[in-house]
Amino acid sequence: MDATESTRQLTPAATTERALQKNDLTRAGEAANRAAADYLFADYRQHRVQKTIRTQTAALLLWVQYLVEVGAAGELLAEVSDWVLF
Repeated sequence: MDATESTRQLTPAATTERALQKNDLTRAGEAANRAAADYLFADYRQHRVQKTIRTQTAALLLWVQYLVEVGAAGELLAEVSDWVLF
């Protein structure tokens, strides 16, 4: 590595470009993780008996009710449609 190449690697533009690439990879990884989690949850629910799903849904709703009563629900309720699948 010569001095010119070393200097080029340390320029703000190169640093910014690497940061943007890392940010893009991070976002892509997060999206892939979310897609995989969504698929696994949907796949899990498809292979359950309806009675099991009703029991799990009732337990989840009871848990949410408890969280509301103790004031611990917070932003969880804002995202309830994301994690309760009917």
